[in-house]
Amino acid sequence: MMTRRSSLAACAMTLTLGVLAGCKESKPQNSELTPTAAAPATAATTGTTADDSASVSDDMLSKKLGKYIDCYNRMTSSVVRSRKRYASWVDDKTGPTGKERNVYGLYTLAAADQCEKEIAAGNAAKPELPELHAEALAYQTAAAELEKQVLEAYRYYDQGDYKDDKWAKGKELHGPLLAGFEKFKTANEAFERRIRQLNEEVALRQLTELEKDPNTRLEALTRRAMHEANGLLNFVEIENLAELDAEGYGSKLTALITAVENLRTHIETNKDDAARARGLDALLEKLQTYVTSAKELQRRKRDNKDFATEKPVAGQFNRVDGHPAQLIEKYNNVVDASNRMSF
Repeated sequence: MMTRRSSLAACAMTLTLGVLAGCKESKPQNSELTPTAAAPATAATTGTTADDSASVSDDMLSKKLGKYIDCYNRMTSSVVRSRKRYASWVDDKTGPTGKERNVYGLYTLAAADQCEKEIAAGNAAKPELPELHAEALAYQTAAAELEKQVLEAYRYYDQGDYKDDKWAKGKELHGPLLAGFEKFKTANEAFERRIRQLNEEVALRQLTELEKDPNTRLEALTRRAMHEANGLLNFVEIENLAELDAEGYGSKLTALITAVENLRTHIETNKDDAARARGLDALLEKLQTYVTSAKELQRRKRDNKDFATEKPVAGQFNRVDGHPAQLIEKYNNVVDASNRMSF
């Protein structure tokens, strides 16, 4: 998004946060990314300069990433949801015993065949990125295998078959099911890491171009706030408070606060410009809520008040102030708001 004004969500890249292992809300396995938009310049419509070539390259890369995104968003979020459902009533170590008070089963997964089509299209698109292609295929393969395992377990519990075989099949399915979730988790982490890195590189280059143009000041300030919000989230992939890099986190939080205040100031002093942006107020509100939660984590570090010792009702860690799960939720809300924005 260098020379035209459009929605921030040209590619709807919202990687849903969650945990894939056990029932503890601890280290997030994936997180939402602010989507990058494809740059409009192409060699066919402009003179070929160094800047144009970079735009063409980013345009191709953005479109390629976009082909993976729908699959990733849909599949990863459905796996996280199903895994947490299973972990809510079955102990990983013992498996189902038949003595559980509640039997919730699992949720079925998103259709893996659609993912297969989207990943095939992504791998076929330029530029050639062999490592990304391999990770995408590993992700799709793990998703397809897990879909079958989850469906079998879902039908077993949904139909109440455990009442007929004294839980024999449930116990038999448990080990392979956990192995399937673990295989997906490994593939998920590698795939997410790669597309996050590429997405952030494109986003930063596009942001740099926006910040050069006074006519795109509001859009640049908005994207800068989103960039800093995303960067802060990288510090909260932690199991306990001791793992938090206080200096790095504090520096990134300061950058986020500055970016949000710069955006707020521009909105207040350029009301006509701000009025042309749909959804801006909602985004600013979500950003501020995210900052508030981020400050609570910083205070926990200062006061040595570890979130790992908290035991909230019904395991709702997102309701614990300063817990990484809460920051994750607030960040997801920020991205949802940004995806609804347009200039």
